[in-house]
Order: sequence, then C-alpha cells, then structure tokens
Amino acid sequence: MAIPVSDLNTLDPALVTQNLAQAAAWAQELNPGLTLKRGPVNDLVTYVHAVLASALQTDLGRYLSAGSLLAVTADPTLADPTVLAALLSNYRVTRNAGVAATGPAVLVVSGAATVTIAAGALFTAGGQTYAATQVYTAKTEAAQLNTASDVLLIPLAGGGYAFTITVVAQTAGAAGNLRKNTVLLPQAPPGGFLSAYAASDFTGGLDAETNTALVNRLLEGVAATAPSNRLNMAAMLRAIPNFAGFTALSIVGYGDPEMLRDQHSILPLSLGGRVDWYVRTALTAVQVGLTVTATLTGVDTDGYALWQFSLGKDVAPGFYEVRDILPAGSNPTLLLNGLPVVADTRALDLTGSGLVPDVVNLVEGAYSRYQAAVITFKDTRAPATQSVGTTASYTLAVVLQPGLDAVQDYLTGRAVRSYGCDVLVRAPVPCFVAVTLTINQQAGGDAPDTIGMAAALAGVINTAPFAGRLFAADLLAAAAPYLNGGRASSLELLGRLRYPDGTQRYLRASDVLAVPDDPGRCVSARTVQFFCDPANVALTVLETIPGP
Repeated sequence: MAIPVSDLNTLDPALVTQNLAQAAAWAQELNPGLTLKRGPVNDLVTYVHAVLASALQTDLGRYLSAGSLLAVTADPTLADPTVLAALLSNYRVTRNAGVAATGPAVLVVSGAATVTIAAGALFTAGGQTYAATQVYTAKTEAAQLNTASDVLLIPLAGGGYAFTITVVAQTAGAAGNLRKNTVLLPQAPPGGFLSAYAASDFTGGLDAETNTALVNRLLEGVAATAPSNRLNMAAMLRAIPNFAGFTALSIVGYGDPEMLRDQHSILPLSLGGRVDWYVRTALTAVQVGLTVTATLTGVDTDGYALWQFSLGKDVAPGFYEVRDILPAGSNPTLLLNGLPVVADTRALDLTGSGLVPDVVNLVEGAYSRYQAAVITFKDTRAPATQSVGTTASYTLAVVLQPGLDAVQDYLTGRAVRSYGCDVLVRAPVPCFVAVTLTINQQAGGDAPDTIGMAAALAGVINTAPFAGRLFAADLLAAAAPYLNGGRASSLELLGRLRYPDGTQRYLRASDVLAVPDDPGRCVSARTVQFFCDPANVALTVLETIPGP
C-alpha cells in the first residue's frame, strides 16, 4: 500500500530542526572543513534533507500507528486515514463518506408560460452551489403534466407563478444543508425569473467521517447486529444503509427511571419487555414545508378567524412543532412573520396493521410515529368575513427529525423485531438553544469571522451527545479560531425545552446549560438533545480603543 506524502508546510518545526542538526553533524563528521552556516550547502542540501527526512518519519509514524489498534485507539488523529480504513474494514467498520445535501427549491416567474430548467442548472446560496437533478418543465395546466419531469405552475397571491424542483449540493458535506426559505440565486435565470428559495430545509448533507469518529465505532463493527444490548442495537441500526447517518442515539429500558411503559400492570413494578429508542436522525431540527386544508372553526374576541387542521401520524411522524403558517400562494421571502398558533393538541393514533408498541398516553408516545395532532391558528391579516365551516389552503413548516417512521417500521417488522420486547422509536426531546456572545475587538484590527463562528458554535451544540449538559467552555473554544485577535466575553445560553406533554420550560445559563432531571415526564440527560440554528447565534462585535 502506498504511503501518502505529508504536506511539507504542516511538518512539526521541532522535528525539522532536530533532523537539520543531525544532518549537519553527519556532514561535519565526513567533511570537517565544510561550512554549514547559511549558504548553498545549508539551504539546498542539509535543510532539504531535513525536511524530506521529517516528512518520511511523519508518514511512517502515521502508517505504523494506523496498523495498530492500540495506537489508533490512543490517538486516532495521528493515523493515516487510508491505512486506518483498511485496518478497521477487518472489523466490518467502513468510513462513511461525505454525502451531498438535497432539497426542494421554489422558483417564481412573472408569467403563466412554459418554463424549462435544464438538468444541472446551477443555483447558489450561503457559499454553496446546487444543481437541478434533472430537466424540469413547468406547465400552466395539470392536464399537461405527462412525464415525471413536468411540474405545475401555481399562481401566487402577490402576483407571479411558482413551481418546485429538486436540487442537490455540488459539494458533499454538512455545509450544504440549507434552511427553509433561504434565497437561491440562479447562475442562468430562466425567462421572467423573479426569485427562488428553499421550500423545505435541504437535508442529508454529511461530512466524511473523521478518524476519531471511525475508531469510536470499532466496537459496533464486532458487535452482533441484533435488538439486544445497547451496543448491538447501535450496530444494527448502523448496518442499514438508509439509517447509517444517525448522529446520536439513546436507549432507555428496564431499570431506567425514564422507562414508563413497562409499568402497565396492577403491580407497582417495572416488568421489563419495553424499550424506548431515542434516535437523532439529523444534525438539525429539520423544517419541512407542507400545504394543508384548514377549516374556519370560530372567531376570537378580536374578530379574527380561528382556523384548524390536523396532522395525521403519517403526515409528519414525530414532529416537534408547527411554524411559519402562511396563506397558500404566499411568497415566504417577502413576509416577516407567520400566523400564530393558538392551540396544539396532540393525541395517539395506534391504528394500523402489524405490531404496535404498548403505549397508553401522550407522555409515553410523544415524538414517535404514532403521534397525531390538531393545530389551531389565528389569521391576523384582517377581521374574519367568512362563515364557520369555510375551508382554505395554508402552507406551513413542521419541525421534525426525518425518517423516524421508517426506523420504527423496520424495527417492528416480524423478521427483525425482538420476540421478547417491543421497541418504540422516538425523536429526542428537543431543547432549542439560542446563543449570545460579545466579541471585544481592537479598533482598526481584523474583523472576526462571524459567519464561520456562528456555524462553529451551532455545530458544537448540534453534535453534543446525550449528556444533559452544554458547556460554555466548549463553545468559547470553538469560537477562538474565528476571533482574529479579538476576545470573546459575555456568553449566554438560552434553551427552550419542549416536554413530551407539550409544556415548555426555559433554561438560561452562562456556564453550563443543564437539562432538568424529570424522568417521570420522560425528560432527562438520556432523552434530551440540544438543537441550534446558526441564525440563533447572536454575535455582537465591540471595538475598543487601541492602546498607546
């Protein structure tokens, strides 16, 4: 196997200096009269020899360390990635390659005329480039839609026509994940183009797995892929290609105070036979765009209409909450706020064929694929004029962890499920986090990279394990490379914890944001995950007067 050559600019200076001294000593030993101060011999012979010797030693060290399980588990960062991957493949552990994000994009044009988007047509947003996955032809009438590439032009309330296509990031990695309503710019705008934006969050973008992450999965590779102990269950899920990208999981079972479902008897005992499997399938709390039909159910005391719609268990499985309700045909990039939700009533829907886990109340079944809801919101645009029973279409965003239903359906399949217990798959209980940070910057100095810093801070929060603690020190360490000589201070963390029963609790801290221990309501370090959107990282830069 070929040994990769190190980047000579990243070599350890101390190692180069050591090899330079050794080379000079050898040269002086062979030629006592040789002058090895700065000059052609030093610069072109001994120094070059020292650099190449250092590179060889570094590469050999990485090669040798990657061939030893003891060495790679002690410090995975030192191992050569190629050799490490070959070693761990012997234990059925394969490095997850980077995955490109994908998502739906809405294009708005001025007229009701056929529009064609070429396959590979490029759009940019947030420093990333996205390409149309195929040819799309937008047509004015549903009867004209003849092929899978045909899409419908929909008139908008404020003028113009919209149609939706699918685009994929041209660079693999989490940086391609895009938030709902982010504006997209086409490199070659179609005729009559007005605007474009993300209809839902772009998801699926994953960075290539690091050496450390790969080594951390070593035990999963040798574990049995079966619904038994926690390690085996993690290996089981990772072995399914569609589920291999989950970012965190926590398994609650017999003996855990958060396990409520094994107490369904007349005896005040935990009888076992139940598992609650909390799976984080995406780094962020994903916003998915939906269009629903709402019914006017009444008028509030201010004269505004109250509208209601339902979300069945198969519409948005395990969703967290509803946001950004707008009349259908609205362009969300032109509006500041959605219509307010006034009631969110959750229930369980345990209908359907096959095995259904033993769930008796919402605390036990919230954020699972068996959750359903009725949402009531207020249309505050103008006092109500329609009568009760009137229907209308609205668009909205549901916040969720994608693919939860697929994991549940897989694990309850007869060929896979345990014959000794039932498994309920749940999205983690969410704690939505906002960060405020002040940066003191010397006047006239280089400005800090606030965009990169916000992304880095959100990344620390979104990759935190099931630990129940979020440390300000970890965030400050992540901010340090982006300060450009500035100093970070006054960091504040604000968390909004949404309990399974729908109640909310706000947490605030400047050092450690801690999850309350409330296992009787399925809230603890074993069930809660932190979520943060970079847009919720508020950075304030203050210039200080330079010293004399």
